Amino acid sequence: MEEVMEAFLAQLGYLIETKEWNERQEQFDAPIHNSGTCYQTSMFTMRSYCWDDESKYADDYNFECPKYGVFVRWYKYYTRSLEVEIKFDDVENEFEHICEMFIECIDSVKGGFECDRANRKITFTS
Repeated sequence: MEEVMEAFLAQLGYLIETKEWNERQEQFDAPIHNSGTCYQTSMFTMRSYCWDDESKYADDYNFECPKYGVFVRWYKYYTRSLEVEIKFDDVENEFEHICEMFIECIDSVKGGFECDRANRKITFTS
């Protein structure tokens, strides 16, 4: 599951940076780059790694999506020692759960952009 989450975080980071550039015409480094930034939508919060071990934020998750019960930590860089916690007991298929979360997180970043959520489908095959 860590590999899937790593790809998801990379794509989400790229989307955040693209949206910020398009709206503000300013460089914005997504929290996956550990630039000290935090990005929050109605669906998720993404925070850079906290380099200060004494800080009250040192133990915070780097990615939180409470609606789906998905919480992620990484060590210094999002591709290093990635820990994924899914805090829902009734999740039968973790991959499907992560994919559904991914779509909602993308939609929450796009915000005012057009997106046809009603007609979007994911089909899972075994």
